[in-house]
Amino acid sequence: MRKLSPMTVGTVLLSICVLFLGCDDDIVESTNRPAYIDGFAYLSPGCVLYAEVRGQGGMDPGLDSVRMGDSLCYIDLFSYFSIADPVYTVHVIETEGDYMFASGDNAVITFYGENGTGTASLRILDLDLDAPVIVSPESGEILSPGEHPTIVWNRVDNAEWYAVYYYWQIDSLGLARGEHVFAYAFDTTYPIIGDYPDEYLNFINVLVCSCTGPNPGQAVGNIDGDYAVGKIVSYTNVAVVQLMGEGNMNINSQVRPNLSSQDIVRRVLERP
Repeated sequence: MRKLSPMTVGTVLLSICVLFLGCDDDIVESTNRPAYIDGFAYLSPGCVLYAEVRGQGGMDPGLDSVRMGDSLCYIDLFSYFSIADPVYTVHVIETEGDYMFASGDNAVITFYGENGTGTASLRILDLDLDAPVIVSPESGEILSPGEHPTIVWNRVDNAEWYAVYYYWQIDSLGLARGEHVFAYAFDTTYPIIGDYPDEYLNFINVLVCSCTGPNPGQAVGNIDGDYAVGKIVSYTNVAVVQLMGEGNMNINSQVRPNLSSQDIVRRVLERP
């Protein structure tokens, strides 16, 4: 018997909403369903699911239960919710036994409402096994003036797309400034483009993770049914490379940005 930790459904106000996929992204869905769902799932090593279920039009979404694969988990709904914007959180961790999914398996997740269902089908990724490895350039490499590197990583068989984040920093006359860039790729390369003076470049940090599920170029999610629409994505841990400019030759003096895969994928999906 496969065991999942109990699903906890909580309520948060929109004003303090910290959704994984954000409250305002490019995937637009019809509002004629009772619920809209944002979430993610991955393996570590058992399945982890986190989702937020919002009632469309300010209505209570009326979530009853969720089925993951062959395991049905009943939900204990709290009685209190915000009338203006009810949002329920579902957090499930598979902690023991014969895990129901392996890396690359198709995970079917069904949300049951009072009068229907919403089902997502997703190729699920393992945080470690499906993580990319950056093969070029090597971390610590010093960039020549005018050089804008292309980041190359290995192809991950189970990945459908890749989330890319990079941050460059310059230091001119003692004033540091930089730029955060969030992007995505279907191939295994990404060119770094930055409007920075080469002689003042301190460093460029690049983070890449594998993803499956709806990408930022899609207009619809992967949850459908008469109860709910929305999206569930899967992602991995990040690969990191740090490149140095002539403005600072000491790689040990720089701290990489503290951004998780979840942070990066959320921002990538929010990009215009």
